[in-house]
Amino acid sequence: MRAQILILIILAAIKHCGAEDKPMVTFTPNWRIIFIYESVTISCNIGSAAQENPRYYWSKDGKPLSHLQTIKIESASAENSGNYQCWVKAGLKSDPVRLDVVGIPLILQTPSVIYIGEPLTLRCHSFSSYQKTNTTFYKNKTFIQFLVNDTELRFTSVDWNVAGSYRCSQQIFFQEKYKTFNAMTIVSVQERPHTSIGEMTSMSLWILVISLLLLLSAALLIFTFRHKLRIRGRPQQHSSTEPARKYCSEEDEVCYMYIDTNHLQRALNTQRPESVSTRLHS
Repeated sequence: MRAQILILIILAAIKHCGAEDKPMVTFTPNWRIIFIYESVTISCNIGSAAQENPRYYWSKDGKPLSHLQTIKIESASAENSGNYQCWVKAGLKSDPVRLDVVGIPLILQTPSVIYIGEPLTLRCHSFSSYQKTNTTFYKNKTFIQFLVNDTELRFTSVDWNVAGSYRCSQQIFFQEKYKTFNAMTIVSVQERPHTSIGEMTSMSLWILVISLLLLLSAALLIFTFRHKLRIRGRPQQHSSTEPARKYCSEEDEVCYMYIDTNHLQRALNTQRPESVSTRLHS
């Protein structure tokens, strides 16, 4: 019974080792909104435990795209905006990730995915050719930070309180004078999966190794126990030349002792004469 349980554990571990993880779509640079003419690389990450040289599949808004692992956009246009998904043959699809390509003067950039516990940067971004100053950040219409030359709002570690509606304002030199522009975004945070693909694979291998060791130990104990039972059940052999003096019956728990007459005579001679005479008369 124990062996059967251990076999089930091993089968579950093997199934877990072979379990497929969902791919992830990532952007480099990691902004979900960019300007036209900027570049971005979109990658499909399937983890180190995936099959070798897989065939990738991409879709944007449900329409098929490339079969490469990455999609490189050198000069983005509005047509590149959309929801991107990737997968490998006969595999799970990634969650859709949105990319927006715009041509407005100011945008507030955020990463494509924001996880709890990780650092976060929000960038109040305008065209690089523009002169800019006096960047101000707000959250839920409440002032947060004023920066003369810097354009980024940074968080060392994200928690649930970071989520909310953000706005930035910036003075941009436009048409020969400074004008104030505004940009808004919604920040949503989520928990990172408890284990990465590599960690899951490592854990599965440890479970498999431990299960195999337990199964081997159980099999060895069962073999040893049965071997002892077979030895106890065998009849004992005695040599014909060995003077067998004592025979015991395990069933009756009675032992019989056989003494030859010479041994008995010697024992009687060693006793005192009066003791022997008394016994003979009696």
